[in-house]
Amino acid sequence: MPPPTGANLASLGYAPIRRRSSASSCMGVKEIVDAAFAKVDVNGDGKLSPSEIASSLKELLNLSDPLNDADCICAAVDADHDGFINIDEFHDFIMPTVTHHLTSGKEVEVERCLKDAFSNVLKDAKAKRDGIIQAFMETEKAVCSKTTKGSSSSLFSKSWMHKIYDEMYNNPTSPDAPCYRAARGEYLKTKLKELVDEDDKRTKRAQANFNPHAPPKKGESAADKRRAEFRKAIEAPEDSDLVRSFASLWLEKIEFQEAARRSSSGNDSVNCTRG
Repeated sequence: MPPPTGANLASLGYAPIRRRSSASSCMGVKEIVDAAFAKVDVNGDGKLSPSEIASSLKELLNLSDPLNDADCICAAVDADHDGFINIDEFHDFIMPTVTHHLTSGKEVEVERCLKDAFSNVLKDAKAKRDGIIQAFMETEKAVCSKTTKGSSSSLFSKSWMHKIYDEMYNNPTSPDAPCYRAARGEYLKTKLKELVDEDDKRTKRAQANFNPHAPPKKGESAADKRRAEFRKAIEAPEDSDLVRSFASLWLEKIEFQEAARRSSSGNDSVNCTRG
């Protein structure tokens, strides 16, 4: 038997199933989201840590790599990148999905909203992360193939490339690097461009001086010193063209994959519209 006309559905135990969200239904949803936040906030400190997000992801989506996936979620939700998700950031993240569920006539369930919101972020973030790693592996293979012809070992080549990968993307030590790996895509591209540009400038200076192996002159710039320290830390080969080629090729492959994803996303949108 349906409830009487004009009855307070919430007081009668009915979930807010409406195509249009009213003020009262939004308030009900907000209270439920608050309760969901409190459930995820295991230690009750009023903020969500990556480990708490990982536990929630594992429970909700049964993911095989919850720690890296939690990094993706935190990178998207933690607006101030302080290492935690506060309740306002959590609300800003989940409310568009809740609103979509309301306007589409779906029953608003916090667990379903969380699953949808998390899944949407992970789909895009994983594609970017996998693209960067795949681009690195392809670049490493190409450089090793070029430099090890006639040689029995490629360990040296792989060593400095892996150190660039760690310092620029996987585990950077620079204080200006984003705290979440999933947020380091633009940072990585910026650092690769700097490496290419700095090597170009060094090559031009060397050509102008007709002595590319000469030690740095007195009055060396701070940028030159940082670059020299970085090359020493990664044990880069003396051949600067090799480092520049590696950085340039990795950057090129990353940007190519980004363009391919944008094209694929645009085609998907057109197909959805036609459908």
